Amino acid sequence: MKIRNTILISLLMLAFVAGGCSSDRTATPDGSSSANVNVRLQKSSLAARVDQMRLTVFQNEAVITQATTTVVDGAFSFGSVILPVGTYFFVVEGIDILPDDNQLIIYSGSSQVEIGPGSNPVSIDVAPSVQMVRIAPYELLTAASATFTSKLEIWNIPEFRSGSFTIQLDPARVTFVGASASNEDWGTLEIGSEVVENELTLTVTRISESDIVPARQAIIDLSFSAVAAGVTTLAPVIVSMTDDEGEIPGLATVYEESQNVRIVGGGGGDRGVLSGYVYDATSGGVLQGALVSITGPASRQTTTDETGLYLFEDLQYGTYEVTATISGYISLSRTVDHSSQVTTSIFALSQQLQAGQYRIVLSWGENPADLDSHVWTTLSDVIYEIYYGDQGSAATVPFILLDTDDVDGYGPETITIYQLTNTAVFAVKNYSGEPAITTSGAQVEVYSGSQKIGNYSVPTSGTGIWWYVFDLSPQGVITERNTISDTPPLSSQDGAPSGSAAKSLR
Repeated sequence: MKIRNTILISLLMLAFVAGGCSSDRTATPDGSSSANVNVRLQKSSLAARVDQMRLTVFQNEAVITQATTTVVDGAFSFGSVILPVGTYFFVVEGIDILPDDNQLIIYSGSSQVEIGPGSNPVSIDVAPSVQMVRIAPYELLTAASATFTSKLEIWNIPEFRSGSFTIQLDPARVTFVGASASNEDWGTLEIGSEVVENELTLTVTRISESDIVPARQAIIDLSFSAVAAGVTTLAPVIVSMTDDEGEIPGLATVYEESQNVRIVGGGGGDRGVLSGYVYDATSGGVLQGALVSITGPASRQTTTDETGLYLFEDLQYGTYEVTATISGYISLSRTVDHSSQVTTSIFALSQQLQAGQYRIVLSWGENPADLDSHVWTTLSDVIYEIYYGDQGSAATVPFILLDTDDVDGYGPETITIYQLTNTAVFAVKNYSGEPAITTSGAQVEVYSGSQKIGNYSVPTSGTGIWWYVFDLSPQGVITERNTISDTPPLSSQDGAPSGSAAKSLR
């Protein structure tokens, strides 16, 4: 889950810019005109594992002092900070590692404080503010395809200067090929790599800067080569990260979460792997034990594992009808063109609905990372738009709910209509902006009761970020539109600029 808070990001940036310009970061003011300030901070409903927090106090954009402290049971204090009477800005930050999302999170809090004579207790709430580093999932690969890539993502934190990252390798399964990075917003990233036995260590240094604040994440592409088929574990470990003033508190923690990579056998010539995942359309959770069958040049069936993965190895190229089914869900069939070493098709299954209810399920490929579902309808002459910024409600007006908002590729993104009085208009926005939505392979399935009543594929031609898919009447009659344009079918509240950085604010 991405953390969205522009105000705190701006405060962090201001604090670090001020810190970089200050020549006196630790000077203690003259006590003759000072007040004792006890700073005590408490986390607000956080189950974080932050070990240290850093306090920065500045006045008129000049840093007056900094201090660090150790977190104990979610509460901590910086003790006494000696400051002259006046107005100050306090910024507190720390970093936590979240194994579920495989990312680092900055926690921060801030307050403007009037310092008067005597004791001035200050309390600042600390909350998540922004994702900093994420190691993206490794791809499924075939031994025949030789190489595969993973990505290390460093998000728009301008104080980043250098970091050390270690990835555990199984030399019997994979070998390291190389690493590269390019992002003009971030200036130049220099990458050093060293493999010792089963460990790959990357040293990433930002050696030059651009004139603008980074608007996107820096991407480091890691290339590996498959040695043999089988399941192997690649364990990313973040050893440290530093800014221009030294190590950022909390980042010395070793991250031990592992990721499994399945190297599948076969392939080569006119044969490859057909695979994918089966999800619950409303929750986005994986469905273990779903039966997936294929018919075409070959007929096979398998069941999904604990990660929701289905896999057909060493499969002859051709056009296949792929069907996913599991008890309590509406079966979904799709025609898949299998013509590459690894063909991926994602299935999001819908639970059965009551009469008069509808469910719209959007799924797509890896890129663009973020497509958004939008539904418009009217009630009592009021136009309602259901999307990520206003997710609606199942029990109250407008009786339409955005069940799942996916922001990192594939989907599902699901909207359920519980009551429909007037026509509903459905469209998809390419929030990422690029690549074009026409290259996304997006599919929209529409369900009513226990049946699928519509299936639509994104056009492969046209220009624009909006895909106007269909209109749906209260009687369940679908009028297909299937057009690409730069404007939505109706006026939209989503006026945010395209791009992952802007999307993270919502």
